[in-house]
Amino acid sequence: ANVYIDLLAPAAYHSPPAAVLTRIFSKQLADELTEFSYHAECAGLHYSVYNCSTGLRLILSGYNHKLPVLLSKVLAKLAHADLTAERFVVQKDIVAREYANFWKEQPYQHAMYAASHLLELSRWYIGDYLEYTQSAALTHEAYVSFVRTQLLEMVHLQALCHGNVGAADARRWFADALAALPAAARPLRPSQRPAHRALELPEGSEVVLRSHPSTAPPLQKQHSNADESNSAVEVYLQVGVDERPRTMVLELVAQALTKPAYHQLRTVEQLGYIVFSGVRHDLGVVGFRVLVQSSEKDAAELDARIECFLGTVGALLDAMGDDEFGNHKKALIDLKLEKDKKLRQESGRYWSEIPLGTYDFERSELDAEALKAITKADVRAFWDEHLAPGAPRRRRLSSQVFASRHALPPPPAGARCLETPAAVVAYKRTRPAYPAPGAVEPPEPPSEYDE
Repeated sequence: ANVYIDLLAPAAYHSPPAAVLTRIFSKQLADELTEFSYHAECAGLHYSVYNCSTGLRLILSGYNHKLPVLLSKVLAKLAHADLTAERFVVQKDIVAREYANFWKEQPYQHAMYAASHLLELSRWYIGDYLEYTQSAALTHEAYVSFVRTQLLEMVHLQALCHGNVGAADARRWFADALAALPAAARPLRPSQRPAHRALELPEGSEVVLRSHPSTAPPLQKQHSNADESNSAVEVYLQVGVDERPRTMVLELVAQALTKPAYHQLRTVEQLGYIVFSGVRHDLGVVGFRVLVQSSEKDAAELDARIECFLGTVGALLDAMGDDEFGNHKKALIDLKLEKDKKLRQESGRYWSEIPLGTYDFERSELDAEALKAITKADVRAFWDEHLAPGAPRRRRLSSQVFASRHALPPPPAGARCLETPAAVVAYKRTRPAYPAPGAVEPPEPPSEYDE
């Protein structure tokens, strides 16, 4: 069986210092459970615990008759961790290195992160985390005080138990989980639960995020790879809320453009080894993206080449025969209806609906059914309305990362250009947001699953 538990705790992410302290706690918790977890793994039981933007997440798997023992051990340690100063210093150093090493990752990863930082309204900036780990304010006393008195002060639990377990057993496990929480923990009211929302890009205009060593904050410069020779760009065309049949049309567009985009940008123009296109999901909002990393061209040139390719897509769709379109549709339907090969794949598919509150547990089947009704004319009309250059409802974001050997060009005309984290935060405060995903109550389980 597989067990997923989300401990929704607003205190875990209410500020950058809180996010850092929660991350250190999740690592120290795993550290304190090392001896027990070794024996558990020998018995075929596995667990992980980590922090997220809503609190803490626990994942357990293994033989169902022993899972309650593992769950009780993990939750007991969660409520009564030792939090020794010696291990705190070790975990603090590990977390600080993780934040610092982020700036040594590849430029395309930085481009994707910058886009996420803009699009997720409540997302903190990783530079703020790094700054806190190096400040005098991060002490063992502050850490213990936060964990003991704030982190789990108000909590809401949501969970999934999937596999060889009856409903009565699952309810008993989760009742025990609630009982294991600190006695002072209070339940969250629905209005107090975290609700993360995605920023709505402006219609008919463009936002450009630009990162260059010359404009980077001091800590980023200190930890970046000075020898990095690659530039990267992610072009994102935001469509809107994830809903049928619109998202299915978008997925068909992405399916049809996968090979042409790779062929043109990678094989013909040889822009770089990393070329990717597909659907991007952000907190219940979808869009189409193209990602390229190059050791030759700068990010502005990569952006121009992507836009040039997008200008040819209308002709590609017009030239597509009915048989080819049918093959794309069939391939996507087959992918949707492909059977899960392992229990953890099926569990993960169900769990993906719960944190966002969408509860669309028959998503694959309903998506496949919606795809059957989509025509080539629908795809062409959708492209002309949302994604084509000059489309009336086009929302474009370009996240550009420049190598130090390339000079930063003048800001593009007519675009809103953001070059610092502070500028991004200020811009986010001026924009509306899409509704939070899953604004519905969880459905009642079918009667056949009562036992």
